[in-house]
Amino acid sequence: MMFQGNAEYTLDAKNRLFIPVKIREQVGDSFILFLPPREKCLYIYSEARWEEVAREVLAKNDRGYERLIFGNAVTAETDKQGRITIRADFCKRIGLKKSVTIAGTGERLEIWDTATRNEELARLAESADTYSDIRF
Repeated sequence: MMFQGNAEYTLDAKNRLFIPVKIREQVGDSFILFLPPREKCLYIYSEARWEEVAREVLAKNDRGYERLIFGNAVTAETDKQGRITIRADFCKRIGLKKSVTIAGTGERLEIWDTATRNEELARLAESADTYSDIRF
């Protein structure tokens, strides 16, 4: 499964975010929200892909690493309107406010505060020549 493209959405006052039908068709109505260490976004993984990630984490046999990873992952389920509720502590840690971007990054989706994502993309564009060996 490959995820690409991006779209902006609005986070409501109760931290609910609409997940488009196209995304739900790919990841299901239940999926994993993960707050990765040192990132300013949330990852969305399908349950099947998360099982692969979890096996890799467990294979390291490092309890500290397991605590860090599994403690920052939750199962999200869409309501009848196709929304998920994002935990308040997740919103606070990544600065998620009202304007939210869901972006495809290949094997996963990312949820960003739109302003933060725009800053990150501008920063990445400044070093785009480091990717010059990739043919488009």
